[in-house]
Order: sequence, then structure tokens, then C-alpha cells
Amino acid sequence: MTISPKIVLIFLSSFAGAFFVVFMVVALMQTNLDILAADPLKVLNVDAEASIPTWYAQSLLLVAAALVFVIAKAAAKDKKYWYVLAGIMLFISIDEGASIHELLITPMRDLLNISSGPLYYAWVIVYGLLFVGVGLFFVRFFMRLPRRTRVFFAAALAMFLAGALGMEMIGGFVISQASMSWQLYVMIVGVEELLEMLGVALFIYALLQYAGGYQKHYRLTLRQ
Repeated sequence: MTISPKIVLIFLSSFAGAFFVVFMVVALMQTNLDILAADPLKVLNVDAEASIPTWYAQSLLLVAAALVFVIAKAAAKDKKYWYVLAGIMLFISIDEGASIHELLITPMRDLLNISSGPLYYAWVIVYGLLFVGVGLFFVRFFMRLPRRTRVFFAAALAMFLAGALGMEMIGGFVISQASMSWQLYVMIVGVEELLEMLGVALFIYALLQYAGGYQKHYRLTLRQ
């Protein structure tokens, strides 16, 4: 069986783009945010837990986790780092569907007395600190990767974090304002989820490129 990483990237990115466009069209045709939480529109909401876009985003992360695990199994060195990375991707996939991070919002707001501003969704503080710690752990591993892989990994991570943390902070600032424009908030949410999905799609592309040894196609050998 032959898989072209480029075709996979185009395929996955096309779905992300389609979800974004449909959500933006449907959302901006409504009169307020509450309508988006009601059936049947909820199924198209990229920001809702029980929706098709969220299922897709969670599945993307799960596929990425599986690919990293396969690479870890076959790796001649740095197995520890690959396995840890697979575990992180699995956790993010679970978090995407279960919204574990949202459980941190109220405790962190109370602890730091946050009532508005970019840290309104206070979970970004905890996850931001965790990212710094995890980043330090992976520095040596990252520098040992081939240059092409490093570039794609860095680009994928930057894109994902721009959505997950960057746009989340912007959205927190906007929604915590008394004169909040719900149309602006909808656009921020849409871009946030799009960046996350595109970031994971690019990461999957980079993993396939790495596993394929920079050949045009990644050949998977199926054994009986």
C-alpha cells in the first residue's frame, strides 16, 4: 500500500477548510451565540464538544498519536522521546473531546483574581507553563531530528499553538468585554479551530515524511 504525504496533507487540510467555511457561513447568519448551541446547528459548531468538526479534530490528533507510536516502535534511538510524544498527542486528543482544560478555568480565575482580559480563559496559564516544561524536555531530541523534519515540526507546532493558545487568549479578551461583538468572537473561534486542525494535519504530513525517509511515497509493508 502506498501513501503520498502530500496527498494526505491536502486531503486533511481540505476537510479543515470546509468545516471552517461552513461554520462561518452558518454562524454569521445567526443573531447571537446562543443559537449556535441549539440543535441542529450545534452539530456544525467547531467550538462545541458534541459536533462533527470536534470529532474530526479529535480523530486527527488520535491519528497523529498512532503514527508517533509506530515510529517509536521502529526507532533505533530516542525511543523514550517518541513514546512520550505519542502519550502527549493521545492526551491532547482526549482533551479535545472531553475539554479537560476547561476544568482549570474557574480555579485559576479565583486563584489569580482574573475577571477579564487575555487570561480570561485561565487554563492557558497552566497549559502554557506545561508547554514550556515539555519544550525544554524535547530540546535535545528536536535538535537531533533531520533539518527538514525540524522545520515541519516547528511550523506545525507554531500553527497549533497560535490557535490553541494565541487565538484563545484573544477570544478571552473579546468575550470578557462589556461591549463584546459576538460576530468578532465567532470569527476568532473559527480561526482558532482552523489553525489547530491545520497544525495537526501538517504534523501528520511531517511524520509521514520522516517515516518515509524523505522519499516521494511512504510504503507500508503489511505482514501476514
